Amino acid sequence: MKLQQQWEHHISVDCKRESLNMLRQFTKEVLSEWQITDEQQYLMMLALDEVCANLIIHAHSCNSDDRLDITISRAADGILFEVKDTKPDSFNLTHYEVPSVHQILCEKKRNGIGLLLVKKIMDEIVVEQAEGAKICRMKKKLAC
Repeated sequence: MKLQQQWEHHISVDCKRESLNMLRQFTKEVLSEWQITDEQQYLMMLALDEVCANLIIHAHSCNSDDRLDITISRAADGILFEVKDTKPDSFNLTHYEVPSVHQILCEKKRNGIGLLLVKKIMDEIVVEQAEGAKICRMKKKLAC
């Protein structure tokens, strides 16, 4: 899939695990279009993938009748990611208390590592209700 140079890209995916591969490919193509380093691309892809995987697996129970709408756009100072979930009672990342690395290692907690990474990778995360949906907006600032 060859993308045209533009400031905003959209994709809508079914809430099934197989959609994550399509989302990764889409994200990689969008970010490489904007000449972002491989390391930055990988980190942003990881964060977006983790948020979407959590919604698909935990909030939607891999129900392929449900969908997520994802928008990736370029701002003057970074990259914006928007995940729109039409299930308004789904997980709110901003209310999640991330376990410390100590808790994860010492208490052998298996949950929370991915969301810990999301909060470390992204510079801003906002979740709001709008248009009958829950929208998670994340921003990664880039050095000019």
